[in-house]
Amino acid sequence: EPAPWIALVQYLVRTGKKEEATALLAQARGKIDPKRVNLALAQCQEALGQIAEATKLYTSALKENASDPAILRNVVNFYLRTGDLSAAEPLLESLVARGAAEDGVWAKRTLALVLALQGNREKTRRAMQLLGLGTQGGSAASGTDSSDDLRVRALVLAAEGSRADRLRAIRLLEDLAGRQPLTKDDQFLLGQLHETVGDWGRARDRMVSLVSSNADNPFYLARYIRSLLRHNNPDQAALWVEKLARIQPDAFQTIELKCRVLHAQKQGEKMVPILESHLQRKEGDLLRVAALLDQLGQPRAAEGHYRRWVQQAKQPEAVLVLAQFLGRQNRLREALDLCEEARKTCRPEAIAAASIGVLYAAETDQRQIQRVEGWFTEMTRKDPKNAALWNTLGSLRNLQGNYPEAIRLYRAALALNPNDALAMNNLAYLLALKEGKGEEALRLLQQAMEVAGSLPDLLDTRAMILLALKRTEEATRALDELVTEHPGAVAYFHLAQTHLAARNRLGAMSALRKARELGLKPGDLHPLERPIYQALRSDLGVQ
Repeated sequence: EPAPWIALVQYLVRTGKKEEATALLAQARGKIDPKRVNLALAQCQEALGQIAEATKLYTSALKENASDPAILRNVVNFYLRTGDLSAAEPLLESLVARGAAEDGVWAKRTLALVLALQGNREKTRRAMQLLGLGTQGGSAASGTDSSDDLRVRALVLAAEGSRADRLRAIRLLEDLAGRQPLTKDDQFLLGQLHETVGDWGRARDRMVSLVSSNADNPFYLARYIRSLLRHNNPDQAALWVEKLARIQPDAFQTIELKCRVLHAQKQGEKMVPILESHLQRKEGDLLRVAALLDQLGQPRAAEGHYRRWVQQAKQPEAVLVLAQFLGRQNRLREALDLCEEARKTCRPEAIAAASIGVLYAAETDQRQIQRVEGWFTEMTRKDPKNAALWNTLGSLRNLQGNYPEAIRLYRAALALNPNDALAMNNLAYLLALKEGKGEEALRLLQQAMEVAGSLPDLLDTRAMILLALKRTEEATRALDELVTEHPGAVAYFHLAQTHLAARNRLGAMSALRKARELGLKPGDLHPLERPIYQALRSDLGVQ
């Protein structure tokens, strides 16, 4: 009988007796029923942390009896515990197809969650169909729905991403709360949902209750600290960072949040010694430290760490990260010198993406733009079927102000790769803002979202297309939702435009100031928008 062996191994591991647990496996192998030994040993190896060996044993158990629902369920749960959603998916599909009563209900709920968590638009829609969420009314709770039904429906609706679906998820969780006390994870999800729909008061109350009663949970603490920083409350965030530091004093997440709080409190000079101390430890991460210093306005310290990381990195494309940093510092020639040297060892599409990033970030220099244009001419001649090269060449033509040619190149990229969401996004923007083809642009954006999901950049472009179509109220509402969940500088700049179009100067001034606070620079914007940005700052008096 395998159960006692599994239980004893798990107990020995929990009590720190791994050597005894390992020795026990040799006995178990000869004692357990041969038809069940692989599954039992898989669970024992998993308890010991031997994931590779456990995977082999789970696979063997499945091959021996692929029709046994109990084995399928055990293997699925293993894949879920190890985060391998793509491996769990076909096994759940097979259980759902059988329609067995108990296992079929569990499999349908679990499959819906697995599909939704993969971030693929098509899979999320399939998840909603499995749970009967295809219509607005489909989320309503009935007396026959179990707590698990309500919980999984809420999770899937939250993953779908639209404001309407997040509101439906909130209603389901509130229905669940009327039946029984919410679990910690339910409370966390409800707090996050309230924040994403703009109800910070309820979100804060929910999260304060959660972190106060679960003060040893670093995940909840960190998420609440980030929310406080998003809502400009660094002093309150600092108190919770102290609690986080008592639980995980050496974790990079703790170090990062300490630095973000100091930055928000205008004490940036205190960040560098904290990060230097982190790097003295064995697990210190140069690249993450460099990127954080870069984000928080410490370019001199960031550069030193980027350079050290490039020297230590084994992959040749590491130097392109340094090149893009130099571009952001307006050191255009130095950045492109690195890109040119990297052409000897790096993939053409990596060089193309990095050099375009550098050109967009730095001040325009026609000589350097022509230099990059020469590289593109050579790369596209050598590899004419590389869609990524045509897409980035379109971005170069954008920078040069040659918008008809940029449109042609984006169409060429899509002819080679019809699922290139970035090319669809770029093309849709130009169709709406340069050619007045807003309806075609909206259809193209919808295709991009079908492929890639509701990504912030796609949602932002969609709002600008709506503005071009003079659907100002819709554009403003879309951007309000976007900055609530993804408070980016460019999105706030676009929100300022929509407010001004609606003759709401106070709203426009507030949004533009927020964009400036978040570090908006002309290089962050499409070339078409840079004159608009300068005119808007002048008109609204925002420095």
